[in-house]
Amino acid sequence: MDNPRVFERKDEVETPGFSVDILMDASSSRKQMQQKIAAQAYVLSKSLTNCGIPVQIYSYCSIRGYTVMHIFKEYDDYGVEDELFHFVAAGNNRDGLALRAASHLMELSPKPKKLLFMFSDASPQDDQIAGEGAFYKDREYTDALAVKDTVNEVQRLKNHGIDVIGIFMGSAHDSELATKIFGRSLVKIKSINEFADAVGRVLNEILN
Repeated sequence: MDNPRVFERKDEVETPGFSVDILMDASSSRKQMQQKIAAQAYVLSKSLTNCGIPVQIYSYCSIRGYTVMHIFKEYDDYGVEDELFHFVAAGNNRDGLALRAASHLMELSPKPKKLLFMFSDASPQDDQIAGEGAFYKDREYTDALAVKDTVNEVQRLKNHGIDVIGIFMGSAHDSELATKIFGRSLVKIKSINEFADAVGRVLNEILN
């Protein structure tokens, strides 16, 4: 512009090198708090998007032998947070299968590093037969069998370079199971109102 008083300044904006997936248990045990879960997920979605972090949010439950995944927000969606208020809790929860589905959804991530936050009560159960094979035959998906399946899927994701963090809210007995499932990557909360803050603390540790 041929004016010595006019200059150009470049602002550098650091782009996070990871994406975040939030997988929420939507079984009937969450029915009394489904509105609060929706509100917490809404806050998370808005906050992560404003920080330039790609985020994908979905829930799962098992109904009549089918595990249903409800995708509320994909990585490249903007302005769709109101969808989270359609969160409904019902049925059972087949955690291992939900984690396998999450691994496929995370393949769409535009970032090399992937984080999966799983909101869970560490009590996977389904009244349907667990599956084929001598180990599963004629056995419902519950107790030690269901926990073992969930542990295996968490480990499989970690072996593929995905960080899996459990956000646990449940009974003292299930707290021990949560530790077995997630190991050191476990955050315990006493109230659903702490959900968004718990995820924020973990991300803050990662960024710093």
